[in-house]
Amino acid sequence: MRIIHTADLHLYSSFGTYKDKEKAKIRKNETDSCLERIIEYAGNNQVKAILISGDMFDKEIVSSKDMAKVCHLIRSNRNIEFFFVPGNHDMNISLPEMPNFHIFGNKPVFYSIGNIRIAGMVINNNTSKMDYYNISFDEDSINILMLHGNIIPGEIRGAEDIPVELLKYKNIDYLALGHIHAFREGNLDKRCIYCYPGCPSGRGFDETGDKGFVLLDIDEEKREISRSFIKDNTRIIEDIKMDISSCDDIYEAMDLIKNELSNRELKDNIIKVRLVGNRSEELLVDTDFMEERLSKDCFYIKIVDETRIWIDDESYKDDESLKGEFIRNVASRESDEDMRNEIIRYGLKALRGEDLFID
Repeated sequence: MRIIHTADLHLYSSFGTYKDKEKAKIRKNETDSCLERIIEYAGNNQVKAILISGDMFDKEIVSSKDMAKVCHLIRSNRNIEFFFVPGNHDMNISLPEMPNFHIFGNKPVFYSIGNIRIAGMVINNNTSKMDYYNISFDEDSINILMLHGNIIPGEIRGAEDIPVELLKYKNIDYLALGHIHAFREGNLDKRCIYCYPGCPSGRGFDETGDKGFVLLDIDEEKREISRSFIKDNTRIIEDIKMDISSCDDIYEAMDLIKNELSNRELKDNIIKVRLVGNRSEELLVDTDFMEERLSKDCFYIKIVDETRIWIDDESYKDDESLKGEFIRNVASRESDEDMRNEIIRYGLKALRGEDLFID
């Protein structure tokens, strides 16, 4: 039997940080359709069930139009059983009853598909140790538990911590987790594998790299589960460092970036380029200008200036200009090198009459 494990879809998220509103709209449509792509894969690959381990929606208030889309997808695929444990983003979401859609509540509930037992519960402030004790699986079944939270205490804010010690040696074969937006797996005990599938489609620059879902291939006779990560290649978010220490001007820096994007075939991707290295004060970095010029070289690009300005303090020792006075003043203050560099960077911008936006 085949089962899909996904989580953290965050359907109907806003994309207000995109400067290009048209591309923001395109990207929103792509992420909002990730459930549709998962269901399409399931239909084409004899998948019997889809596990959604929390945060299917980004917010607890979903428009009737958007809710109707999700319900239509579920109802029109009656040969697939859907199991949903709400997460911290959609803890109190209200969904209509559907025969093939099973939503878990505050107490553990168990379902059976053949020899496979699937259980889950919402974790919140009211979850007690007794609730975990009541998770009891038969040794001879293939057992899956769905939860949304941190197995490393306090790792990501928002969701509750999962007391993993209370789950060990309870005949769990697969712990289907949600909340961490990157793929991760490991062993809970000799029998139990835990897995975060990550979000199926990246939204921001903190969700870089390959995204997708996990496909479980279960041999019920041998009681074996094999896992594979299925990539969603709609669009990937990349975070690239670019050292521009050797560049004499902004145009050389842009040529470096263009070559990197071309060599790595990132035309269809969303790119954050962090400019690093030491540069002279004469090399003026205008990130807005660079983004505009490079916008045709990938789907979307964001440039962040993390360079360090190299200044020879001695050369301004006898400079009687306002600039010289400023640099001497900063050099005389007790501060670490990073702070000094930031003060000089923004000070020189102000002296040139540039707009100041604090990163």
